[in-house]
Amino acid sequence: MIRLARTLLIAGAALIVPLAGAADAPVVRHDCKILPTTRPRPCDGDVDITRSTSIYFELALPASGNYPFNGVDPDTVVLTITPEGGTTETVFGPNLVWAPGWSGYALDDFFDNPDWIFAFYSLPDHRLSPSTLYTVEVSGQTLRGIPIDPSTSTWTFSTRRDISNAALSFDVDLSGPTVWWTGRWWAGASKVNFDTSRVYEQEAVYQLMDEARVRAPEFMTDHRDAMWLGDYYKNVFDGVPNLVRQRETRRILTFEDGGDRTRLTLTDLVEADLYGIPPGRPLSADYAVGEQVLVCDADQSEVRQILAIDDAAGVIEVEKLTAPLS
Repeated sequence: MIRLARTLLIAGAALIVPLAGAADAPVVRHDCKILPTTRPRPCDGDVDITRSTSIYFELALPASGNYPFNGVDPDTVVLTITPEGGTTETVFGPNLVWAPGWSGYALDDFFDNPDWIFAFYSLPDHRLSPSTLYTVEVSGQTLRGIPIDPSTSTWTFSTRRDISNAALSFDVDLSGPTVWWTGRWWAGASKVNFDTSRVYEQEAVYQLMDEARVRAPEFMTDHRDAMWLGDYYKNVFDGVPNLVRQRETRRILTFEDGGDRTRLTLTDLVEADLYGIPPGRPLSADYAVGEQVLVCDADQSEVRQILAIDDAAGVIEVEKLTAPLS
């Protein structure tokens, strides 16, 4: 947003003029399809929510007719939470004061066209009751005294059952053949941003991992930033770590169509050494004629059968791709 669009210059001075429009009531945004930044969080009707859940919500106010003089007054915002059949508990407010047993903060206001957004984050230092329906309610008003739209101010969620002593059983047919597997299950954590653990208060997650690994050293030993299975930079560079970094994965240098097949000239992944994959492995060590392979980029993929392998040239021939080679 370029705020200068709202400024009138007169003889070297700046006069801020509010845009025309109706001064509408703030609303709690309930569009929870925008993952992972759902609003509110937990969303209305969510079930099996962790008993240590944070509570996040956004108040939206049309920017037109309100910015910059009539924003939500954070000091008037009050958040309460009520267990079904229980007593209402104040989480925070007024004056942005969090109640004992809770902590949190108001985020910097921001714009999400056409709205002016005010967001609030709260975290309990205690666990909520198990298997309980909770009702969350927000009250507050704008600087001009317009209250939050009451039709949007409440929502509910249900906590999960108590799992402290839970057990899970499996029916396994031990008479079947034994399968010996030399690999290992991937067990770790992935994030959607770089270098954000402290910003998004994720240190507690790592502390839980450390505690778990005292009993199970192989648990949570791998970490990945960015996307699990792809690169949202759309091929600007190769090197974002993700789950598809195996010995059988190669980077394609060139495509060439010929007859009923496409020739793929391959090379090692840039980051292969980060995953213990030896460089310069012959293609025949990882691929075989007749096998199927996935040929893909960030936007499209095709499964094709291998027709020929040339280790010396670093080339694999597959059934002809349908996508344009460009």
